[in-house]
Amino acid sequence: MWCARATPVTDRWHDRVTVCASSGGAKLLCLRQWVQPDLAGRAAYTWSALSQACHQHAYELAPTSWELSGWIETVDELERAVRARVAARPVDPIIG
Repeated sequence: MWCARATPVTDRWHDRVTVCASSGGAKLLCLRQWVQPDLAGRAAYTWSALSQACHQHAYELAPTSWELSGWIETVDELERAVRARVAARPVDPIIG
């Protein structure tokens, strides 16, 4: 879910940001410069939680529907915020 929703956002972000780190963790650290710190923190938590859910062991409980709904809401909010920020940023004639 994270990859499916975040890839188009990351592509737009990467097209406009020349100093974009390659790892997911580094991108999450840079995110505080692009969106509200609260949203950036929730996005980092969501990324971690979804990663943990994808690597779930048999002895662990699956995420609840309430948790999944919250994570989906955070990813949707992040997508909207980054789209708005990228759209508002002037295009650099050298970068594109």
